[in-house]
Amino acid sequence: MLILLDIPLWENPILYIIIVLAGLAGALAMRVFQTPALPTEEKEEDSTQQENALKQLKIQNQSLYQQNQALQATISQQISHITKLENTLLQHDHTLIQALDSSKAEIMQKQRIIEKHSRDLLDSIIYARHIQTAMLPKTESIRNAFDDLFVFFRPRDIVSGDFYWFNSKNHRSIIAVVDCTGHGVPGAFLSMIGNDLLHKIVTFKGISEPDKILHQLHLEMRYTLRQKESGNEEGMDMTVCTIHQVPADMQDLFGKPRIEFAGAKNSLVYIQNGELKEIKGNKAPIGGYLYEEELDFMKHTIEISAPTTLYMFSDGYQDQFGGKDKRKFMVTRFRKLLHEIHQHKMVEQEKILSHTLDEWMNDHTQVDDILVMGIQIGQTIPTVQVETF
Repeated sequence: MLILLDIPLWENPILYIIIVLAGLAGALAMRVFQTPALPTEEKEEDSTQQENALKQLKIQNQSLYQQNQALQATISQQISHITKLENTLLQHDHTLIQALDSSKAEIMQKQRIIEKHSRDLLDSIIYARHIQTAMLPKTESIRNAFDDLFVFFRPRDIVSGDFYWFNSKNHRSIIAVVDCTGHGVPGAFLSMIGNDLLHKIVTFKGISEPDKILHQLHLEMRYTLRQKESGNEEGMDMTVCTIHQVPADMQDLFGKPRIEFAGAKNSLVYIQNGELKEIKGNKAPIGGYLYEEELDFMKHTIEISAPTTLYMFSDGYQDQFGGKDKRKFMVTRFRKLLHEIHQHKMVEQEKILSHTLDEWMNDHTQVDDILVMGIQIGQTIPTVQVETF
């Protein structure tokens, strides 16, 4: 059963409670949804800062834009410059390639010309060697005058400044070993002159004594080369031997068997009864403006009282470099070698000299013309000699 009390509204406590709660809710809503207003001065200051910041950003942006534009312009200029350089380099490369091709073609053409000239020159020198070889006396002709001999002849180049000369008439033989100044073509020219002058002196003028042959050859050389006027020093070192193999029935008329020797700077080595002896020549060479026009050379006489082995040579063998110490073969070693081999047959002696020199040289180049001649005499005396020119 519901009982209603008749109480006035303004006296009802629930009404007061509702009114308080509504006031609190309104205050709370005001705090949440209403932003408090700033003072006017603060608003103006904040607005000015924002505007300044915006202006600063615009200035920076403009500066960056200008820098970017300048950088792009610089890059464009560099690219253009590099492109021009590339084009220039390409043009230069093209020009250089053309120049190189042209130079290469020109060099090849000149090389072909030089090669042809070299072949022609070589052919001429080889032909000159044939002439020089024909000029030298035949070994058989010399061997007919003596018991035995060898000629060890090794030019440094194709032609030689060393040469040997021979003339024989009846019981008398004249033999010379000559070392001209230089080697190769210059030496070969001098050898031709020397050969002709020896023929002139011995064959046509009839001079047979070795000292007089050298004296006359010195005069002829100075005159032929006009050394007094030209002042050149070309000449020859040489050994000359006149060998008289006189038969017993003619010794009263022509004297005993003997060897007459004279030398211009070069020596004569001979061996008798196992003993090696050396006779030195004069210190002056043949020819040369530094020496007097008149030179007297000394004549030495060796009796052939026993079998004798003669050695005549230029200085090429003893001056050859080689060995472990890369030094010259030297005179002492050369004389010792000759003494060691002198009892061998001449053909064997030549082989030993050649083999010894090859081993000594090893990989060294030959420095000069080499000429060594060995002659054995006195074993038998030829009864007939024919004249040889």
